[in-house]
Amino acid sequence: AQAQQALPEAPLSAPRGQANAVSVSIDVSAAGEPVNRAALGGNVQWVDLGDDMITSDGQLRADMLDAARQLAPTTLRYPGGALADAYHWQQGMGPIGSRGLNKHVHSHTSQPTLMGTQEFLELCEALGAEPVFTVNVASGTVDEAVAWLRKVNVEGLTSTRTGQRLPRVRYWELGNEPYLKMDG
Repeated sequence: AQAQQALPEAPLSAPRGQANAVSVSIDVSAAGEPVNRAALGGNVQWVDLGDDMITSDGQLRADMLDAARQLAPTTLRYPGGALADAYHWQQGMGPIGSRGLNKHVHSHTSQPTLMGTQEFLELCEALGAEPVFTVNVASGTVDEAVAWLRKVNVEGLTSTRTGQRLPRVRYWELGNEPYLKMDG
């Protein structure tokens, strides 16, 4: 194992036309701390057919599911990053044809909510991934968040794929970055 060297202190900024050279070496053969498996996940957005994970009728795409299985995510977050700040979960419940619209925070367009709570939890079930929900604290209400938690964790949802109860959601993130000014 290589000995670690202290880096020389560098000024906050180099004089114009000069660069500060910093060298860092990492000994990859040294034992380190194991990575928390919960960090090996991804983000699935409600827009664009759940990042193309489902078909327009809400079915999981076999080709995308196979590709996701190869990545073996341990967690999946929904309904997206900034997109969660305008997401209203009730619009993504029930039969696909009768669902409401949610607003895309960047394009300001309204889209049908095809990747809803049911489809997302079925994706987690199929991949064996832990679901993480991001609650809309920017344009949602406390009552809306509580109703979502009640629907998923108390009443529960049943998988259309297996007939089993879909996973409860243990991890709830409060907003994405609601302090950011949205585009437009």
